[in-house]
Amino acid sequence: MISVKHLVNRVFTFGVLALLLATLASFQLPQVAQAANGDNLASFDAAVTAGIPGCASGVGTGLAYDTTTDSLVLSCWDSNVLQRVDAVTHLNDGSVAIAGLPFGDSIEAMAYDAGRNRIWACNGHGHVVLIDVTTGTVDGSIPAFAVAACTDGLAYDGSDDTIYASPDVSATVYHYDLAGGLLGSFVPAIGACGNSGIAVGGPKLYLANNGCSEIYEANKDGSGSVLFASFPARLEDLECDNETFAGAGKGAIWSQDAYDRILNAWEIPADQCVSGGGEPKEEICGDGIDNDGDGLVDEDCPDITPPTASCEPTTNPSGKNEPTAPGKGEQGQNQDGFYQLFGTDDVAVDSIVVRDSGSPFVSAPFANGDKVKVTQAPGATPGEKRPGPGVIVSHLTLKGDAILKVTDTSGNVTEVFCLVPPKPQ
Repeated sequence: MISVKHLVNRVFTFGVLALLLATLASFQLPQVAQAANGDNLASFDAAVTAGIPGCASGVGTGLAYDTTTDSLVLSCWDSNVLQRVDAVTHLNDGSVAIAGLPFGDSIEAMAYDAGRNRIWACNGHGHVVLIDVTTGTVDGSIPAFAVAACTDGLAYDGSDDTIYASPDVSATVYHYDLAGGLLGSFVPAIGACGNSGIAVGGPKLYLANNGCSEIYEANKDGSGSVLFASFPARLEDLECDNETFAGAGKGAIWSQDAYDRILNAWEIPADQCVSGGGEPKEEICGDGIDNDGDGLVDEDCPDITPPTASCEPTTNPSGKNEPTAPGKGEQGQNQDGFYQLFGTDDVAVDSIVVRDSGSPFVSAPFANGDKVKVTQAPGATPGEKRPGPGVIVSHLTLKGDAILKVTDTSGNVTEVFCLVPPKPQ
């Protein structure tokens, strides 16, 4: 029989052991946090790190990310002065006063337009203006236009050159063209609070309901909303940034609190929320691949420039002549069929070949500048003989016309004819 004293000791021992195990569990080695959408990538008080003064009005709801300077730009109600903060170092990047605001010296929500290198801004709480921060002036190339209100929310969509706007804690988000025409509106399902901040992320919108401190991801018609992130602050204007954290393979959405200078960056997949309105890279880069004009290939621009290709008549191996078109009987470009093949590209050439317009035959690859002999013989079996006589790399026998095909390493193709007259039948 177990004595009462022994039973009490056993209960006490088990109790101490359980307490010890629970204590040890609370002191486990730290785990490496796994990044996920909505994680906080950065949080800082620009008033402290950058010495940015607070708003005289006490409220600032405008936030833009300038890709040309990697600066976060902050506005203040009842003020025409914009403050700049380095997005990487969080230090002061200077300020600029905007002259010529048509609806009073007050700038509210903002959105950066990378294609124009301008900032769209709410002015006087009910109008949208285009600002040139470099010159500190209003850009009148696109006249200001009235909106329902855009105190807290403004976003530029580079995919169709339009604006999304939202009043303060609004039930409705409005969509406008740049002439001020209303394209549509919707009531997003974003919790119990109305919408304030807006950012365009490719095919999606990111909507902040500052009273509930949440950010939602939604389709551009407001449907399919899902909670993206939350933070214990008033989440006002939002802005996309796919550059500051690109080295870590991450994109971000910046948000700010209306009543202080605290800024937060929220993780999003890289290039899903493209800076400056999410304008497609093909449009930003233009028709070439040297976006900034420095003579170098820009890694972030697609190669859409085709290679060059040409067939130049050359002398036959004996060097006796170099016939010129149209030649005898005006047949073809080159009566003897001796050609020098050229293929170049701004990036790199992948292949230079000759194909037969009258059959599936394709030659082996050539080097830039190789010389060939082309014979068109409709009744013959297509093929080539390497090497040809003298400096001739290949003698090509084709059923149809010779077509020089040059392909670059991006898959762009250029084709030209190397015409010769067919052999008499």
